[in-house]
Amino acid sequence: RKTEETICEDAYTLAFPGTPKDMQMNVPSAIGELKMCMKMVEQSNTTAYAGYYVDYPKSYKNLSEEELNYVYEISINVVVGKLKAEIVTQTNCTIEGYKAIEFIAKAQEGKMWVKYKLVLVDNRMYMYGQFTEAQTDFDTKESTTFFNSFKIVKK
Repeated sequence: RKTEETICEDAYTLAFPGTPKDMQMNVPSAIGELKMCMKMVEQSNTTAYAGYYVDYPKSYKNLSEEELNYVYEISINVVVGKLKAEIVTQTNCTIEGYKAIEFIAKAQEGKMWVKYKLVLVDNRMYMYGQFTEAQTDFDTKESTTFFNSFKIVKK
């Protein structure tokens, strides 16, 4: 559900290939309804870029390594599940010094490809990704610029 009033803060920057549309949605989860703040650029019928964040309860600020891995696993499964996709690669990485995950998945029998990066900072999960029709589209200058441009805006 979209809401009329945007209460999303500028929590990150990304070099979108165009002017993103801002959206806010409330999403159901096992721990209750969560607010998701999203920016998206749809370049064509086959390519889109998205960045968003979800605020978890304050208790997520002090997770153990095992709990953190579980949160990443659940988050990835939600994205992949909604798309009915299959993970092709998944790697650990760091973003601004925080443990992060990057994955590539294919959906629609390989007609759609998705690349995402996720990073949990305190109790806020940042996610950003690209949807496209060919895995090789992730090798373009535009895609590389997008994925390398993510920066957290300090409060």
